[in-house]
Amino acid sequence: MFELTDNQKKLVKPSCDLNVIAQGLAHIGRFGGRGKYYYPVLAHSFVVGGFMPWPWKIYGYLHDMAEVIVGDVGHPFKTDVQRGVEIAVHNYMLEQLGIPYPSVCHMNHIEGEIGKIDRSVVSSEAYLLQLYEIVKVEGQPDWNSAMYQSVRSQICVRRERWFSEDGREAEMPSFFVGKCRDAIDVLESWPNAKAGNE
Repeated sequence: MFELTDNQKKLVKPSCDLNVIAQGLAHIGRFGGRGKYYYPVLAHSFVVGGFMPWPWKIYGYLHDMAEVIVGDVGHPFKTDVQRGVEIAVHNYMLEQLGIPYPSVCHMNHIEGEIGKIDRSVVSSEAYLLQLYEIVKVEGQPDWNSAMYQSVRSQICVRRERWFSEDGREAEMPSFFVGKCRDAIDVLESWPNAKAGNE
């Protein structure tokens, strides 16, 4: 298991804030920024979090938050070392945000759900972004599914709504922070949310 050094923690700590995470993910383009439309990792986070069951939605919304530190590397190209670093950064950020870390039993279930949703959404994202080489590998999306419609609604968001203008808060990052805070409130009120409870 990869452990962060004290210096690495000092570099990560300033990003352990929901507003910073939201702004960072809004600036990282999904699939390296390729595709017909601007589609940030923050949009992807809305989709994954939206399909996670309560009370685990916060883990879906924040599943890619380590990318504000380590960047977005596609799964087929990610090494074991990169995965280890990403997990260590993610876990440290959860800890700094004060979000309860689930028990092993719950964590396995949560990671399984996130993985399932993450895999399902890729073909819809790639198809709508016209990245047909990815569609060819991942398969055609189900055009009638709620997931496809959810991705489509995120792709329709105007580019300027993802970014701050004249020092004002950007609309979509602010909306994301609100969703995260609501999800954290639900998690904290759930009796079995604390680590160690089965």
